[in-house]
Amino acid sequence: MPKTTFVDGVTVVAAAFLNALQAHTHDGADADGSAPKLDVFAQAAYTVLSDGGAAMDIKDLADAIFERKLVRFHTHDPAMTIQAAMVNDNQRRKQRGHRKLFVNMSRGRWGLSDWGMSADMVRLERDILSASEEMRQAAIAQLGKAMLDVNPDALEHVALTLLEGLGYRDVKVSKRGSDNDVFFSADWRQGLADVRVCIQLVGDSSVELDAGAVTDLRGTLHHYSAAEGVIIHLGDIAKDAITESREEKLASVTLIDRSSFVELLVDQGIGVRRFHTPVLLIDTEYLDQLKGAK
Repeated sequence: MPKTTFVDGVTVVAAAFLNALQAHTHDGADADGSAPKLDVFAQAAYTVLSDGGAAMDIKDLADAIFERKLVRFHTHDPAMTIQAAMVNDNQRRKQRGHRKLFVNMSRGRWGLSDWGMSADMVRLERDILSASEEMRQAAIAQLGKAMLDVNPDALEHVALTLLEGLGYRDVKVSKRGSDNDVFFSADWRQGLADVRVCIQLVGDSSVELDAGAVTDLRGTLHHYSAAEGVIIHLGDIAKDAITESREEKLASVTLIDRSSFVELLVDQGIGVRRFHTPVLLIDTEYLDQLKGAK
């Protein structure tokens, strides 16, 4: 599990946690809320099509993007790069139950589904998705605060449920410390082999996690027959702890702070409930097909 810097450049997240976070999150919203964010190529395509207000051949679209210097192409076929970006964006939106943004008009000409909707409907849709994302962030913040008030026994159960949901196998409590720290041992499938991991759940969130805690866990990994370590701490994490966890020549130790922990809980549906409100939108593809039948 390679060490990887997560989002804010502070929290270090191992591959198991990073994959779970990236799966739902923040290439855009997930089932909780807002539409997926456009990648740079899809955003460039949207900008050109929106400004032009008319369908464009895929090659002409790529040429316009290049001429306006909206992105840098590192490919021998810019047109296919742009088309792939639009197709992938549509697929992501479909998977999340959102309206597809790009429309293949025919013969390689592409347009926007926005054009089949009134300006008011487009605005209302954006307002709804924006409000949904605000509610998501508020729920995450509330859940994070609530975790601080959970008693140690209950928090241990929450962590156990999370680890199992993330795909860790044979998760067991190997030790409970007098300071309410809990040490889990578990197996993580890496390729064709299992890697034994020791996960420390820090019991006292009021103390700042320092480099000594990282060193201490490294020094005890052999007691659990573990090759790597994870520390879950709902309090503050000192910069020297982050630096120590990134030491390349030593056993990997992943630091999970409260923000990352809560994001993982949300991804697994732990501590949150999802509600779906039906929203009606015009089926622009259906209407286009009817027009083409004339």
